[in-house]
Amino acid sequence: MDASGRDATEDFEDVGHSKTAISLMEKFLVGDFEGGIAKVARTGKASGGSGVSTWLQFMVPILIAMMIIAINNGFLENPLELLRGGAV
Repeated sequence: MDASGRDATEDFEDVGHSKTAISLMEKFLVGDFEGGIAKVARTGKASGGSGVSTWLQFMVPILIAMMIIAINNGFLENPLELLRGGAV
């Protein structure tokens, strides 16, 4: 999905696909794209996968892991215990 709306040939070749994948690509090839205008994302920026969304995809799992570690080591109270009506 990172290459939506643009030529993905270089991305496809960089991965090192199998012969089966290459034969499937040839089967689904509609045509060659020449010229035209690249699609623009809804935000008005050219799609490229950079910016806030990439930062969030990286930071959210790290923050969740840090919260779990903090709860397991007793630095934070377990929110589930607070919902049950008391700490362990």
